[in-house]
Amino acid sequence: MTAALAAGTVQEGALELVLSCDLVYLRKDAVLDTGSGDEAPPPGVVRAFSRAGHRALHRLLLDPRPVDATEAERLGVASGVLVDDDPLPIPTEASFAALAAARDLARASGSPTFRRALEKASFQLLFATGDPYEGATAFLHKRLPRFPPA
Repeated sequence: MTAALAAGTVQEGALELVLSCDLVYLRKDAVLDTGSGDEAPPPGVVRAFSRAGHRALHRLLLDPRPVDATEAERLGVASGVLVDDDPLPIPTEASFAALAAARDLARASGSPTFRRALEKASFQLLFATGDPYEGATAFLHKRLPRFPPA
């Protein structure tokens, strides 16, 4: 699981690196400079906007203006916008496996039967690791889980 926090104008290689992360957070002043429109955007940028959906991809390819932080979040390219000195919201260690599984399931392609089988296998793996009883109890009681140290 990778996370990025970007501020200011992000362009070229730095833009591809930031957008390749699983979690992309932008400071309020961040601007994604996707190019001038004279050339095609780099493959990593196209891939990231494509993962965010058709609306984001159309915005990238048909409108060469830079994308500000608020628009990037609205398009689904960024996970969130942080203001001032907000800390990077890194998930707790207990949730890394679940986040990685969710990411992989969202990116999975194939037939509906294959995707259902992959989802079932992922959930079985997640419930085999950690403490599913504590996780479910914490969820029902609306509190953070108290997992034993690994």
